[in-house]
Amino acid sequence: MKKNSSSPFVRKIIYIAIIGGLLIPLSFISRPEVTDANSQVVDAGGRLSQMRREHKLAQASISEIDPTSEAMKLASMGLRGVAVNVLWMQALEHQKNEEYDKLAATLQTLTKVQPNFVKVWEFQGHNLAFNVSMEFDDYEYRYEWVKKGLKFLKGGIAYNTNDHRMTDNMGFFTGTKFGKSDEKLPFRRIFRKDKQFHNAMSDYIAPDSYDAREYGPDSYKMAWHWYDESESIVNNGGDQYKTDLMFRMHRPTQTRQQAMVLSEEFRADEVIREIWEDAADEWSKYGNIELQNANNVSFTLERLEEYESRVAELRTKLDKLTPGERLREMKRVWKGLGIDESQMFIIEAAPEELDDLQRRRRAGFYTALNSPERMLDAKIASSAAPEDQLKAKRLADEIGKTLGQMAAISKEGGVVNYSFWKSRNVAESTDAMIRARQAMYDAMEMRRKSIFEDEYVYDYETGEKKIQRPGAATLYEEAFLKWDEVLQQHNDLVDSPVIDDLVGAMKQYDQLMLFSGKDWPSDFTLQWLIDERVKVGNADGLPTSAQIQARLQDKEDARTDESSDVEGEDEGEDVEGEGPSKDGGDEAESDES
Repeated sequence: MKKNSSSPFVRKIIYIAIIGGLLIPLSFISRPEVTDANSQVVDAGGRLSQMRREHKLAQASISEIDPTSEAMKLASMGLRGVAVNVLWMQALEHQKNEEYDKLAATLQTLTKVQPNFVKVWEFQGHNLAFNVSMEFDDYEYRYEWVKKGLKFLKGGIAYNTNDHRMTDNMGFFTGTKFGKSDEKLPFRRIFRKDKQFHNAMSDYIAPDSYDAREYGPDSYKMAWHWYDESESIVNNGGDQYKTDLMFRMHRPTQTRQQAMVLSEEFRADEVIREIWEDAADEWSKYGNIELQNANNVSFTLERLEEYESRVAELRTKLDKLTPGERLREMKRVWKGLGIDESQMFIIEAAPEELDDLQRRRRAGFYTALNSPERMLDAKIASSAAPEDQLKAKRLADEIGKTLGQMAAISKEGGVVNYSFWKSRNVAESTDAMIRARQAMYDAMEMRRKSIFEDEYVYDYETGEKKIQRPGAATLYEEAFLKWDEVLQQHNDLVDSPVIDDLVGAMKQYDQLMLFSGKDWPSDFTLQWLIDERVKVGNADGLPTSAQIQARLQDKEDARTDESSDVEGEDEGEDVEGEGPSKDGGDEAESDES
């Protein structure tokens, strides 16, 4: 049979027709969107364009389109991954050889090839600001490389506009390197006057927005604005890469850090007090935000007391359905925890009948008892009468949910030390604390000037001696008086890190006493604080009340011994005086005979 020679040609025609037919629906599906001069969408385009916009996959939706970057991608001929690896190795080699200018050029090329990869910006920005900067001895050079790291990282924001990790890192670098590094004092001094850097950041943050009045631009306030930008990104639909607890904490933290470092740099005043007030307000707002932890438990840090009242109310209702069962179940739990009869007093006694150690142990017992995992209330509910089982189970479930929220507050609040910072922010914003801070600043200034003793002026007419300029020792004593007032008003600060700085000041005062040849005052204002710290195991090397009493007793004994010796010497002299007289009398008698 003769083969049909036209069949290949016919098939080609058919294939071409099919391809042409498929291009028609494909053109409709992939049709690009159309925008006007104001970047408003006029035509949403085909289905693929709509899906890119919906899932934020289009280049325009995740960054600004950079023609140079796009050209670099095309020039890589599909080998962009290989190009990135080669450039990355070159960058590491330049850093190893301390060729920092070549390193900067290589990093710029690297970001053109892979602009939407956040880790490139994060890693190399951190590398410049934290690692390369430390290769220089001069703090001014270090400052310049920290700026280069920040400018490099800032360049990536335009390519990752919906990723809060970029602005988070800007906030972290700014706050940490300028505010917490070993060179923080000169760094912050240069930062205040660095108009070039402020102008470089002005396309995102206006310089006057982080100006702390007479103190000038503040790095922590700039960090606050970067974290504020992060929250705006997430609030507007961007993905969140941290837990609520940590993500929402960053912004209010910057305000208190600003107040703390200003208190170290300058003498406390009304401006610093107002910043502390802002810190207290922001921290309170943070505590009232509903957060969600990694276990999807929703909680609010400020609602602990409300949750406790809710649990008490629900348990009262449950106990009416199961009379006497809670006490029986609790005793079984105590026994399981190894609590014997001798310790039951701690559980059953009123709180005011217990000492500090017993109260802490009691709190530990009840924490273990109320653990959501123990399901105490669920077990109690199971003993309800059949007709009350459903109601009892609902009450137990609600109690379990609320206990979970309380456990989340206890755990998560401990992570950020919420209660402490809440108390401290309030305490630092009071007039009493400002006076205490001012007095301590004055004392330390005088100590730095090595003026330890008071300087007097003598009035020859009246014979009166007046202090012309108090020395460091006197100023420390005045500061301790003011700190005593603060601690009496805010007793929760006694067992807090604030006391560490105060103890350091008392040690400086102790050194001044030794240098001046004086004893530690027996009526020292904060003696009660030293004794309290010794009781809980914090021996700071400062004289305790017992040691002061022993010293005074030794002095009293020494005076008594001296007095006895003097009397003995006087008696001895009298006896010696009588001796010769007696001997003389005998001699006289002998002569007469």
